[in-house]
Amino acid sequence: MEILKLIVFIFSCMGYYIHIKRKTELKEEFIPIVLISGITVIVFLGGILNFLKVTVYVIGIIGVILLFKNLYLIIKNKEKFDFNKNILILGLLLVWAALILKGVILTHYDNFSHWAMIIREMISENRLPNFESTTILFTSYPPGTACFVYFVCKYLGGSEAIMLFAQSIIILSSLYTLFVFADRKNKVNYIIAFITIIYTLITNIFINQLLVDTVLPAMGIAALALILYYKDDSKKGLIYSIPIFTMLILVKNSGIFFIIIDIFVWLKCFIKNNGFKALFKTKYLLLLLLPVCALLIWNAHTDIVFESADTAKHSMSIENYLINLENKEDSDFPLIISQMKERILSLTDRDNQILIICVVSYFVMIIASFKNKKSRKEIIGMLITFVLTYVLYQISLFAMYVFSMPTYEARHLAAYTRYFRTMVVFNVGITCITIVRFLNIFEFDRNSKEYITKIILIILICVPVWLNKNAIGLLYKNTSGGNATRNIILSYKNIHSIEEKKSYLIYLSDNTEFDPDYMYYICKYDFRSKDVKVIKNFSELENMDKVFDYDYFIMLEKDESTNEFLNIIKGDLEADVIRFR
Repeated sequence: MEILKLIVFIFSCMGYYIHIKRKTELKEEFIPIVLISGITVIVFLGGILNFLKVTVYVIGIIGVILLFKNLYLIIKNKEKFDFNKNILILGLLLVWAALILKGVILTHYDNFSHWAMIIREMISENRLPNFESTTILFTSYPPGTACFVYFVCKYLGGSEAIMLFAQSIIILSSLYTLFVFADRKNKVNYIIAFITIIYTLITNIFINQLLVDTVLPAMGIAALALILYYKDDSKKGLIYSIPIFTMLILVKNSGIFFIIIDIFVWLKCFIKNNGFKALFKTKYLLLLLLPVCALLIWNAHTDIVFESADTAKHSMSIENYLINLENKEDSDFPLIISQMKERILSLTDRDNQILIICVVSYFVMIIASFKNKKSRKEIIGMLITFVLTYVLYQISLFAMYVFSMPTYEARHLAAYTRYFRTMVVFNVGITCITIVRFLNIFEFDRNSKEYITKIILIILICVPVWLNKNAIGLLYKNTSGGNATRNIILSYKNIHSIEEKKSYLIYLSDNTEFDPDYMYYICKYDFRSKDVKVIKNFSELENMDKVFDYDYFIMLEKDESTNEFLNIIKGDLEADVIRFR
């Protein structure tokens, strides 16, 4: 059965790929991410209608039918059908991802607080989160990546390694679009695209975690590459981008930011080709409502199936924003501003250095194209987009800390580096696209100027990777070992045959090296229960009798208090796990 599912998955993907190639004019480098986006949106809608599992299998069957139908027509009509050789690059990237992720288990805190939690809930229950999903904390977060991961897992299996591989397909397919500008006559563009992909993978969240901080900019880059490739055909540029935009808004609410920047670039191209007045006569602009509709559908779903969805943590609602704003003191605002100002102005900050290198790259291109007014204007236009992205993102970060973040998180700019790098990755992607397009369209004089410019640009684009050189090991090291906290919970669960979906009291000693909060979320995930409490001392309980309210008392560490407790209840002093019910 598992082999049959694998065959259906592979044949289905091939069927859709060949069908899109034959029936549309979409460039092959864009087909994978457009297809992934389309599948994700359809799975999402199937989940909304409560036909999640059926939708996945229907998509698979239709894909297989399309494969045989198209192969039959190609043979019957003696059509010439050539695959773009660049698809081998994506194939090699996916093989690499499969090898590097083999046997990997999740470790990052946020996997257990949300991203892995929602995926496993969907895989086990075959539905989108609803009122029965007691372990889901961030109920307002859209399920974009979870829908595609669910689709893949239903065919390939539900292990954490498969979850990660499924998400890596999204990331690598998005970054694969950079090769659309690579030219056999200008092989240096392949080098630049590969360097950008390496930087994107190692700088923030690697593919061995389910967080979406790399998915967001990667998909934003893909849509931008598509729009610029079809810059002279605005209609195709927008229509082909809509599936990506729709999935992007379903990945996370902040995906809206990347959509806005991409639409800004599309509008520039449209107005340049057709004039401003043509905007009001263009009916296909209504397609931009589709991503908005997807978000509205999700918001309506959460309103129906969750209590107090509007006030859930990080919810995008006026009610939630006002609550967070009211909870902040007057002194919090200058504190947030001063901390952000310090981060922004720091020249020792690695990410700021990378942004400066990108700006230098633009000026190198402007100087090199000094006599070519058309090329110079395009480069300046992309530099404006680069600066606009930076400014708007910093403003949105400030707004997030003020309106969306709880006070205790906002005061120390929680996860600022991770959020900031999401924008930096996107801006490096903008710079990469600008460089490869510049090298393609700009006609150099027949002298050493061409080679000098190329060398300078390659060196500059290598700098971000060099600044992240300590993370390069991620590209060839398998991280299947996990970490101490996750491993001890999995070990206890297996050795003591601890059942899931019960209630658990976890005991750590006062001088524990474990992080109680991290331990809480791991236990919540691995035991699939909301009834988890982690304590470091019995004084944290109202009285000792409260211990007996739990199904399991798990002693990860022992001290005098636990021995005294075991003596009172006449328990086994050698036991690590006691089951009361």
